[in-house]
This record gives sequence, structure tokens and C-alpha cells, in this order.
Amino acid sequence: MPPKKDINDFVDVDRISKSGPKLAGIVAVGIVVLLIGIVLFSMAAINVPAGHKAVVVSGLGEIGSQYDEGFRLINPFVQVEMIRWNTQSMEETISVLTRDEFNVPVDFQVTYHLEEENVGTIRKDNPDYKTTVIRNVLRSEVRKTAADMNLTGNEINTKRTTFEAMVEQRVLEKCEDYYIAIESVNIRNVDLPAQILDAAEKRAAAKIDIETASYELQ
Repeated sequence: MPPKKDINDFVDVDRISKSGPKLAGIVAVGIVVLLIGIVLFSMAAINVPAGHKAVVVSGLGEIGSQYDEGFRLINPFVQVEMIRWNTQSMEETISVLTRDEFNVPVDFQVTYHLEEENVGTIRKDNPDYKTTVIRNVLRSEVRKTAADMNLTGNEINTKRTTFEAMVEQRVLEKCEDYYIAIESVNIRNVDLPAQILDAAEKRAAAKIDIETASYELQ
């Protein structure tokens, strides 16, 4: 009867026991590499919303470079900021000093968009562009235009269309230098002081009285 064989007759147990630590090391390294790859992929994969650009603001990359909307793989060692570039609006109340020395609050709405190809430059040069560019330009040009037109408080209302158009053109020209396209500048409301309203009512009443008297004399 042939001798009974055990597992040692089929498997080189000594060889396996010697290679075990090496194999375990390879597996451990593989796991670490896989985890690093997963982490880097999660850092590199971004989804840029419609109407936005992802702009590099810090890290190991060119500051101001930008990525288009959609799913993107980017340099995992940079930080990006999502910046909206399409049509949007902002409102601002500006106190206008008139010829008759009233401070008249005027509510403006500015509709604009950023030049799509220059969003990165805008973020790099003027990160707070709504204040440093649009708001400051609007305030300056409103006051200059009111002074150039030599407006009284009441004329801000009566010459509103001309005033609005001049402000829009001036703001548009100034903001072009900063890659910001102005679509419109509109006056939403003019908060006339009570003295101006009272004076306007008195003038209107006097005009009616004159017209009535003239009619009666006919």
C-alpha cells in the first residue's frame, strides 16, 4: 500500500511562508496607491454649473485660468471658485445732489454680464467687481450726469428718460474697460423730498387756477 500523501507533497510550504511578507507588502502598497488615486480623482473632478466658470484662485496652477461649464477634470492641487458670468442684475440707491440743493435718493437697477472669455481676468484683477467696478462707476457717473444736466429735484422726474439714458451710456463705456458688459441701467424709483412734492402740487394747482380763470374770461 503506497504511503499516504499530505499537503506538503503538493505545495511548497516553505516557499510560501518566505514570500508571504513580500506579497503582503505589495498588496498594502497597492491599496495605498488606490486610495491616493481615489482622493486625487475626487479633488480633480468638478461640475461647473450652467452660466458659470470655474476660476483658479490659489494653489499650484495659473491664477485666473478658467474651466467651462460641465463635468471637468482639473489640476487637483488648485482651488477654484465658481463665478457666474451670464446676465444678472444689481440694485443701488444713490443720493443725488440737485441744483436746488436737495439730496434726492434715486433707486437704480443695473443689468449686466461678464465677458465670458475674460471671467478669469476679472476675478484676478477685481475679485469684488460688483463693488470696486460696477457700484463705484455707477455712483460716479450718476452724480456727474446730474451735475452736467444741472438738474433740479423735480427735473430728475421730468427729465428721467434723458437722465437714465446718459447714465447708461457713461456706465457702459467705463465698464467695458473691465470686461463687464452693461445691458441696461434703469431708474426704479425717485424718492422726492416732501418740499419738492409740495412745491410741485402748488405749481399744478396754480396752473389749474390760471387756466380756469382764463376760461371764465372767454
